[in-house]
Amino acid sequence: MSGDGQAILFGQNLDFAEGEFYTLQSVTRVPFAPGWATVVGQAYRLLRSANAPNLAGTFISFNYLGGQVPPGGEDWLRVYYLSPMTTTWRQLPATLDTYYNIASAPTQGEGLYMLMSSFEIPLYGPGWDLFAYPLQVTKTVTQALLSID
Repeated sequence: MSGDGQAILFGQNLDFAEGEFYTLQSVTRVPFAPGWATVVGQAYRLLRSANAPNLAGTFISFNYLGGQVPPGGEDWLRVYYLSPMTTTWRQLPATLDTYYNIASAPTQGEGLYMLMSSFEIPLYGPGWDLFAYPLQVTKTVTQALLSID
């Protein structure tokens, strides 16, 4: 569990010898944070000691506050992973429980894990619209366009 209790690793049959461990640390600065998404809560770095057991079949779970999610963005929450060897965040297959404010995904090993929200706009090929407004909340035109003022 992370120090703030907002991220937890779940697994079964993990046998740790003395001195072996995993640590889940909150991150104060997120490298390569994508501009197209809103970070929800903290990002977490997963590290391991030498010879710690393999985390195959384990999951990372995030608890989040509803107030941290952009209005209308809760259904678009996704768990992302950044490997220590890359600069590109990868979306993980996640399970989202909006009633209890929990998002879970399979662990990928050491690296950064983060919960983000962004609107997914399907592009169907030639002729797709260049302007989209996929928000799931009602706003006046003035309110909706404030961010580009």
